[in-house]
Amino acid sequence: MKLLNATQIRDLDQMTIQSQNIESIELMEKAASVFFREMMKKVGGRFEHLLVLAGSGNNGGDAVAIARMAVSYFKKVDILIFNIGKYSHDLKIMMERLPQEVLIREINKGDELSMTTEDSTLLIDGIFGSGLNRPVEGYWAKVIDLINDSKGYVCSIDIPSGMFSDSFDAASKMIRADWTLSFQLPKKSFFYPEAQQYLGEWTYASIGLSKKHHIAMNSQDLYITSNYASDILRKRDVNDHKGTLGHGALITGSYGMAGASYLSAMGALRSGIGKLSCYVPEIVQEMIQTQVPEAICTGNNGYQCIESVHLAYEHDAIGIGCGLGINKVTVDWMDTFLDQNVNTPLIVDADALNIIASNQWQNRIPKGSVITPHPGEFRKLFGDFDNYDKAFEIQDAQSQELDIIIVLKIPHTRISTPDGTHYYNESGNPGMATAGSGDVLTGIITGLSAQGYQQEQAAALGVYLHGKAGDLAASEKGQYGLIARDLIEYLPYAIKSLEK
Repeated sequence: MKLLNATQIRDLDQMTIQSQNIESIELMEKAASVFFREMMKKVGGRFEHLLVLAGSGNNGGDAVAIARMAVSYFKKVDILIFNIGKYSHDLKIMMERLPQEVLIREINKGDELSMTTEDSTLLIDGIFGSGLNRPVEGYWAKVIDLINDSKGYVCSIDIPSGMFSDSFDAASKMIRADWTLSFQLPKKSFFYPEAQQYLGEWTYASIGLSKKHHIAMNSQDLYITSNYASDILRKRDVNDHKGTLGHGALITGSYGMAGASYLSAMGALRSGIGKLSCYVPEIVQEMIQTQVPEAICTGNNGYQCIESVHLAYEHDAIGIGCGLGINKVTVDWMDTFLDQNVNTPLIVDADALNIIASNQWQNRIPKGSVITPHPGEFRKLFGDFDNYDKAFEIQDAQSQELDIIIVLKIPHTRISTPDGTHYYNESGNPGMATAGSGDVLTGIITGLSAQGYQQEQAAALGVYLHGKAGDLAASEKGQYGLIARDLIEYLPYAIKSLEK
């Protein structure tokens, strides 16, 4: 799914109005109806008092329309309209459509304002919309503070008031929503880690904007949905056999870190790879031979850590780094490995990244490689950052300069590519923040790459399947008790969910 900026979304609204020969007020009614329907699914019956907070623009018009729809579902419906600017045409129409029993109180800049809310109050946030282009400060920031300090449950229309649509600016005062529904598609700002505390639980829903015009728009920001991942996933052919489904290699493990070798190996095998060779130290071999009998386990790589690796086969992809350790002999081996002009698709993670960062070998990462740093490893590799706007800028620059794909492991994992394309992931949950989860991901991406997927496809599909396995596991076991082995267990079901 293509993500759009605020200007493109406004253009898409207008294209829809023109192509469907409707009035803008009809589109607003549709959006309000979708929001009300989804809101009632989420919280219906839990609240007695509805307090609608509306701005003077079209976001306020949505809010007023929702208030009208809600009259028969709540004991009391109140509307506060904040006189931030000139009332929009469609807002005026929505105000005229309100039943007489719904009272409106207008708030002007500088008015003393107090809010009486209870736990039984549902607040609808429709003050500022996605067109906001400067930070909320001064009097209106104090209003937002008052709302954030109030009791009740806050639902934001399209975007929490004060948040920008295309990036995140901490200087702006923002509503802390409990639930946010974005119209048609997520906003780009929703994928910033700093934004999560303001979004609450968020989702998106179609309001009927033109699919044809959406598809035709230019965007290098893509959202990996189930449909997108399903389109990447290849159908198995009746003539497939282990020789046609790729032979991957994993160079992993050290004393005390055998689990990383196991988890990455199982991730690769469960991804559908034909054959897998594990190059591990002797101290890890017995565990791999007994716990992962499907894999080939090679010896003579060192006793407690990797000292040397002689690839015994022609491999279609190589994954390196999980549990590798940073012993000097391992560092020396990696120095040699990077000198070998590796042409095989390479996936680099964990201690392999730490070794590269410590020795400033970033320019030696083979072109076309996929690297999978978490934020700490990212900082070691490319420098510190104060916010994720800066982190994303660094990520994009390094992808292009080094000609590599960077999988930055944050909420909604962000993937950057050398051509400037960015991917954000739909799947995954906080329960996956557990030791070994990244090792499973490295195995999955290595397995997909070995099967012949292009590196960009392997990264995008691998990230989605990893997150989907976590979601399926969490739906059965909950998030708190989730462990990396659960991801392996549910990975086949994640793949099955995409099969057409």
